This record gives sequence, structure tokens and C-alpha cells, in this order.
Amino acid sequence: MPAVSGQFYPGTASGLSRALLALTREGESPEPAIGVVAPHAGYVYSGAVAGDVFSSVRVPGSAVLFCPNHTGVETNDILWEQVALELPLKVVCSEACRGVCPVCGKNLNQEACSCVAGEAKGPFAILKNLKGKKE
Repeated sequence: MPAVSGQFYPGTASGLSRALLALTREGESPEPAIGVVAPHAGYVYSGAVAGDVFSSVRVPGSAVLFCPNHTGVETNDILWEQVALELPLKVVCSEACRGVCPVCGKNLNQEACSCVAGEAKGPFAILKNLKGKKE
């Protein structure tokens, strides 16, 4: 049994199933989502909001869940690093997708741009000059 079973949520499987059915709704068309932010303060406090969130999105068969562990030993940074390293470097809507220009932001599927690769002028452009310099 989890340490807080029966305190912030029902302590039995059948009670938990009933609570989840009461907090979620069916019959609507859930939308695909690549991420959500949902409260976790216990069903009494935030169950209705969490139920609305998870009822409105299609939850995939596999998911990564980030949450506080309340022990003082934080593993989120390590876990996030591993997830980030596994993310594809280029997310595309299809193999033919040309994406957006990283300099001007134009949709390259709709129009070409005259930007030169590597000439980004954002707030972090100055960092480009730091690469390889040692003081």
C-alpha cells in the first residue's frame, strides 16, 4: 500500500475507481496533447480540475509523469535530462515538412526566406562567439 493511501485518495482499488469515474467525464472528443499541467494536491482539493484536464486530452499508452516526490530527494533534473536527450532533434509533421526558419520564423512549407543559416540575431546570439574561447 502507498504511504498516503486513504488520506488524500481512497485506500481501496474499488474506491479509487469510483472516485476517478466521479471526477472524469466521458462522451467528449478528447484532443491529442504532447503535454499537460495538472494539479496533484489530492482529489478533495484539486480532483475536479485534474479530472477536467485528463478528460479533455487523449492520454497515450506511454507517458512521462513529472511530479514532486515530497521526500526531499529530487530526481526531476536527472530524469528530465534523460528525456531531453531522447527527444528527436527535429520534430516534423511529416517527412516532407521543411519546418520554420530558425532565424526569421517563416513557415518554409509556404514561402522561402533569404536568411543565411547561422545568422540568428536573438538574445542568445552573443553566446555563439563564446564557443571555443578559453580565458
